[in-house]
Amino acid sequence: MTHKRIQITYENENDTLPERIDERIAEVLILLMTEVNQPDRSLSLYFCSMETMSQLNGTYRKKEQPTDLLSWLYQEDEAGPVIPEEPWGELVYCLEFIKDRLKMSGWELEDELLRLTVHGLVHLLGYDHESDTEEAEMLGMEIKLLKRIGMMGVYPA
Repeated sequence: MTHKRIQITYENENDTLPERIDERIAEVLILLMTEVNQPDRSLSLYFCSMETMSQLNGTYRKKEQPTDLLSWLYQEDEAGPVIPEEPWGELVYCLEFIKDRLKMSGWELEDELLRLTVHGLVHLLGYDHESDTEEAEMLGMEIKLLKRIGMMGVYPA
């Protein structure tokens, strides 16, 4: 699926999300990117297999295991003006991993994908969770953005 500024692709074209979920993710990203003063940016979203995610996580984070989401920033503000034709960043999701975790959490797939999308966007904004202080700041920003899209109570108070 390609949106004006959000491109969603799948490693396996036989394992895709319903189009309404793709559209909802794109709409949320457009809204939140405007909210965080990044209205002209575009993003690439990629849904991959467990094997691909394990390889990516091993290569970039030295963790030889799958995870739910990875994010990369391609255009940094210090590097100069935005190049609209090029993605600002990329969010990579492992749908199989996410679905497996849903069995334990009881969450709906769309809600978990939106939560992860907000988490990835906050990473692209420069937030991280490497220390308790950084994690608290990141969580605060996530909660603010989740509230903006009507998702309250995602994280315990």
